[in-house]
Formats: sequence, C-alpha cells, structure tokens
Amino acid sequence: MTACPNCGTVGDSTFCPVCGQRQGPLVPTMSAWLREVANELFLVDRTLPRTLGALVAQPGVLTREWLQGHRTKYLQPLRIYLTVALVFFACWAIFGTPSESWYTNRLQFMINAYVDGFNAGSRQRQLTGFSLSSDALARINARLDLIIPLISIPVVAFASRMFIPELKRLLAGGFVFSLHIHAFALVLAVVIVSLKAIFGNVPGWFGFEDISIIIMVIYLTLAVRNAFAGSLRDSFGVALGIALITVFVDAIVILAVYAVVA
Repeated sequence: MTACPNCGTVGDSTFCPVCGQRQGPLVPTMSAWLREVANELFLVDRTLPRTLGALVAQPGVLTREWLQGHRTKYLQPLRIYLTVALVFFACWAIFGTPSESWYTNRLQFMINAYVDGFNAGSRQRQLTGFSLSSDALARINARLDLIIPLISIPVVAFASRMFIPELKRLLAGGFVFSLHIHAFALVLAVVIVSLKAIFGNVPGWFGFEDISIIIMVIYLTLAVRNAFAGSLRDSFGVALGIALITVFVDAIVILAVYAVVA
C-alpha cells in the first residue's frame, strides 16, 4: 500500500483511485519519462496504431464508433488529427516545400480558363494569360497552407449535416466526421510529399495531387457508407455533394488570397 504523491490517497493500484495519477517513482528515469510523454501525447503503446489502422483501412469506422459511444478504444478525433498534422509538417520540413502546390496550380488554371472564356465571348477586347511569379507563389502557398485546413474542416462538417440525416441535429458529430476525413487527407498528403521528394513533380494536369482527389472521393464515399449504413450509390452522392461544396469554398478562398497577396 502506497500513498499517492499527488492527493495522498492510499492504495495499491497502478493508478490512484481518486485523482487518476499513475503511481511510480517521484522522479522517473529519462527513458521512463520519455515513454510517459509519448504515451500522453500519442498513446503510442496501443491506441495510436489501432486508430491509424482503422483510419486508413476502415473508412468511417472511427466516426461510427464515436457516435455509438465507444471512445476509449481509439484516439479522440482532435488528437488523431493533430498527431497526423504533426507528422505531416515534420515530413514537409524534412523534404522541403515544393515551388508549386495544388493550390497555385489550380489558381493558374482558373485564371487561364477565365481568360480563354472571356476571349471566346468578346470580339472587341482580348485578354492575355499570365504566369504567377515565384515570389507570389511562395506568398500564396504560405497563407493557403494555413487557411485551407481551417476553412475545410467546418465546411465539411456543415456540408455533412446538409446531406446526412443522422447529423442534422448533431453538429459535434459533423465535426468528428470532418476531423477523421481530414486526418486521412493528411496521411495521404504525407505519402504525396514523400513521393514528390522521390520522383519530383509529375508534368501535366494529372499528377499526384489529382490522384489524391480521386482517392479522397472514394474514401469519403466508403466513410459515409460505413459510418451511417447507407447504400453505396447514396453514399457516393453524399460524398460528391460534400466534395463539390468543399472545392467551391476552397476555390473562393484561393482567389481571395490571390487578390490580397499577389
């Protein structure tokens, strides 16, 4: 029987029955302390691998488990998102920032498409396309890398409530679903950054980022089906609706950032 150093409660369990603090030496060894920090941040011992496995291999299962009240078996939605985000930014720092990104590639495409459409419908005045400078690319990318995730998470949450009846009166459920979707998107982004570091940018329209869009639509479809027990056809329609709304809002944000920065 030992007394808890935090609250003084006497007991013989691994955790204090009153305050929940783990019992052990007052000053742990360095290795024990590092294991404790890693476990507190990521639950590396068991929960993180289980959560990542479900996130990647079983779309929608984490959301379904959360909605059903099974919340100690996996990492909490915000924690898994922040954990994967930390890995993503570490990977980004190691491999470096590419000179172009999906955002500015699509921005350039939207600008050129507008110019082409304007020229096709106007006989009196003709516009010319232009390319973004490297400085403008860097400024735009730096802002969009921070703004787009912050915008996309609530957009997907509210769009999910529009299309999924189970979420119409459960805003928290919409955000949980969105966090899981964005956590997988970050896992996919880690893979893309790594592939681009190895193989470089793929020339042309259909590159790594475009393949990732197809993967995300498939993943979103399966996530809707598995989390809310819908048919595959209905789930694809919901996923497509959520994706279109998100892309539309992202496009507005991209153009707004371009107008301010460029």
